[in-house]
Amino acid sequence: MARRKHSLGIIAIAVILGSLLWGYVSLSGEYEADLQVLLNVEPPPNQALISTIPNELTVRVRTTGLQLVNLKYLSTTPQCYIDLGLIRPSSDAMYTVDRDDIIRAISLPGAIQIVSLQPTTLSIATGDVFTKTVPVSLRMNVSCREGFVLVGDPMIEPTMIEIRGTKSVVESIERWPTERLALDDLFETRSATIRLSDSLMMLLRVNPGEIKATFNVQQLAEVEIHDVEVRSANDDPSVIISPSRITITIRGGTEIIASTMSADIEARIPPNVSGPVTPTFNLPAGVTVVSATPSYVQVSSTSK
Repeated sequence: MARRKHSLGIIAIAVILGSLLWGYVSLSGEYEADLQVLLNVEPPPNQALISTIPNELTVRVRTTGLQLVNLKYLSTTPQCYIDLGLIRPSSDAMYTVDRDDIIRAISLPGAIQIVSLQPTTLSIATGDVFTKTVPVSLRMNVSCREGFVLVGDPMIEPTMIEIRGTKSVVESIERWPTERLALDDLFETRSATIRLSDSLMMLLRVNPGEIKATFNVQQLAEVEIHDVEVRSANDDPSVIISPSRITITIRGGTEIIASTMSADIEARIPPNVSGPVTPTFNLPAGVTVVSATPSYVQVSSTSK
């Protein structure tokens, strides 16, 4: 029985060594494969890109299997960096980047041969730089845990960013969006760093490239506020409101609810109404009215 176990161990070792040898021989051979290479084009000084260019190049390479595994799964994505300041324009503010220029700009280990690439040439137009400052638009899907609430709008820092590009592109931009942020099950104040959208990054430069957003999350609370005065629009003295003071129940985060008093709440009756009317409320940010007692007031006028 011991001899049989010994034989099985030898067989297992032989299988493993054979597999390793086969894998090494296989990966030592040459293969061709397509790689996605990030494209980054730097315009000449005081110029901006007008043409839309691809974000990536498709490059077919020939190299060993080991190098391909390293490129595809272990190393960072290869890049192609083209500095138009080093290329002579083909015409006024127009650049033609040919195959050789592109290949020279691709950063790959020397043992890797480039067989083909797509596209093979780039036609790039440039124009004078124009700068504009615009507000940031935060795109988000945020939800809180049951019993908690997001109080007010998120605090964004910075709120304004600078964009640089050609005047025809930059002038039409009124705000710049972030990448979409998704946060679930929030139960405490949370901060997040969010990158700005790269939808036009090939034509524009955005500074800074990311913002910080802080979400004020508080536990949900309700409280009754008594003696809230109901007033007419423009405080018209001829309008009679009965009752003139009501009780409301408000809901919001614990901190803001704790600091809210009747003086912080406005209950108004719209102009030119009479009979039973439901007041409208102006409240601190993050506070909502759950109910009012009574739910409506009687409105009349002394004017003829």
